[in-house]
Amino acid sequence: MCYLRVSLLSFSLLFSGPGAFGGGATTVYFVPFEIDTYVPITRATIISDAWEKWVISSNSETSRLFTLLSNGPEDRFDENNVRGLVLSDNESYLIDSNGVVLKGKLSIRIDKAQFVRFKDSLRPDQRQVIRKGSSSK
Repeated sequence: MCYLRVSLLSFSLLFSGPGAFGGGATTVYFVPFEIDTYVPITRATIISDAWEKWVISSNSETSRLFTLLSNGPEDRFDENNVRGLVLSDNESYLIDSNGVVLKGKLSIRIDKAQFVRFKDSLRPDQRQVIRKGSSSK
């Protein structure tokens, strides 16, 4: 059953293609996965606590990101260890420190290394550093 839901999400993203993400930019607020904080980062605080803000306007990069966010086994999302928020059109995804992505009620574990490689592939003008090392590790 869990693989069916993940497969349906993957299929719908693949079938709809990059045009499904509209003409607007995708915005990502991100705190590195390895950062430990004194105060939990939650869905309510991820934007103000983010270390980086990415703005992705390319349909191919947006499609690549959403494909990455939709592949993996079901897992449990940690509400007190949010490390990412992805906003695109009317879609939003949360990512916790373990690489578990929450989309609605579906939560799946993605490959964190692939996500970091995606981040590293972005051009410098797509990534804005908001804060450096202001939380303790």
